[in-house]
Formats: sequence, structure tokens, C-alpha cells
Amino acid sequence: MLNKDTQLCISVASRPSNFGTTVHNAAYEALGLNYAYKSFGISDIAGAMAGVRALSIRGCSVSMPFKETVISHLDGLDETAEVIGAVNTIVNDAGRLTGYNTDAIGARVALESVQASPGESVLLVGAGGVARAILFALRQLGFKKVLVTNRDPEKVLRLNDILTCQQIAWSERDKEPVSLLINATSIGMIPNPGSMPLAKAMVNQSRAVIDVVISPMETLLISTARSAGKAVAPGYLMSLEQAMAQFTLYTGLEPPRELMEQKVRWLLEG
Repeated sequence: MLNKDTQLCISVASRPSNFGTTVHNAAYEALGLNYAYKSFGISDIAGAMAGVRALSIRGCSVSMPFKETVISHLDGLDETAEVIGAVNTIVNDAGRLTGYNTDAIGARVALESVQASPGESVLLVGAGGVARAILFALRQLGFKKVLVTNRDPEKVLRLNDILTCQQIAWSERDKEPVSLLINATSIGMIPNPGSMPLAKAMVNQSRAVIDVVISPMETLLISTARSAGKAVAPGYLMSLEQAMAQFTLYTGLEPPRELMEQKVRWLLEG
């Protein structure tokens, strides 16, 4: 039951989903914690951070497109977030806001789930905050041949401080055969679920496909890859892993993994 002592955690995004709200609140209830989680659609990240401070909100998840711009409104970063240059998790300790990046944890799990090998070639679509976290995971796993495409080529150049990348023009993104395709953009997200960041032929020539989009839970990109017999890692896999890491940062406790996975399946079936 909500009361004056309830610890509030939130998520902020331009187009929020029910993912975090569902899995976090289920975990709080299962462990009997006086916590509550609520998602918000915002356009003003500075105002949102002011609200986190003013209302003593314990934790805040940050999604597209605020993972980089939020940094200037924080008091500090952990080492991983500092290297990546993007934040997806904020912890409020008595008014001090510290940024973390649990996306990198989720990205590594997603890569391992499709048995990604460091010798494979990769095409990463996107150059924003989540792309930076994925590159960090690729670096950790020893990948060398990473191609990146983005509508803004300047953002691709800024990725080289994490891992040296080969830039592919946006108009040429379907012309370079690679083993592993990773979508780190919002293309395919509701309200435009009929779009894909890459052509079907590009998907067909790949070995595996990873997506970061969780709404819908299975994007057209993932369903196309699955139908072609490719190894796939839908966005909810990466999101679940990073959410469990967030749970520990907010509460100091181990997350109830099985329950959170069950809630993800419930969302998928719904």
C-alpha cells in the first residue's frame, strides 16, 4: 500500500512503455518492499531531473532520446557510464544524482544469447546512447570488425573513443554483408511497428539479429529474422537484464529473476 514512506522510482522517455512499470513493481511486491515504479513520457529532461531531486525520487531509468543529454544534469557518473558517455540509470542518494549504465550488462547478455563470436563482422544501426553501451559490450568481448551507420555521421565519429568503427553511409547500410545485425534505433517502435531499419535481404544474409526496441515486444525486424531461421535477441532480453541490474542499484537487493522473466512472458503473450 502506498504511504508517505513509499520509495518512488520512475522512468523517463519520449515514448514510454509498460515494461519497466510491470517488472519493477512485480519485484517490489514479491519482496514486500515499500517501493513503487511509474513511467513518464517527457520532453524536458532538465525539468525531470529537477523533479527527481525535489521529490526525493530514489531511482530513475532513462530511455531514448535522453541517455546522453541527461549527463549534464547529474552530480557524478560511475566508471562504466563515464566511458560509455551515456546513462540509463540514476540513483538519488540524499539529493546527489549518480548516473550508471546497465544497458552494457544487457547488451553483453544479448550478444552471448546469440553466441556472438569476436571474429564476426557487425553492423550497428544507430549512434545514440544505447549504441554506445552496445559498443562497450562489443569491446569487452573482443570484437574488431564493427561497422556503424547513422543518419548523423558526426555521431558515428564520436563512437571511436569507445571502439574503433568503420562508418557506413545511411544510404549504403543494406549493401555491406555482415554476420551480426544490431538495431540500436527506435525504428520499428510503436506507433510505427511496420518499419524496419534494414532491408529484408540484409536480414536474410546475416547469421543473427539483435534489436533494442521493446514496444512492440517482437518487432518486424525480429519476426523477419526469426522467420528466416536466424538467431535473434529481441529487445526485451536486453531490457530485462538491465532492469534487474537497476533493481539492485535502487534497492540494494538481488532481483527475483524468475518472477521478472515471468512478467516479461506475460507481456509478450498479452
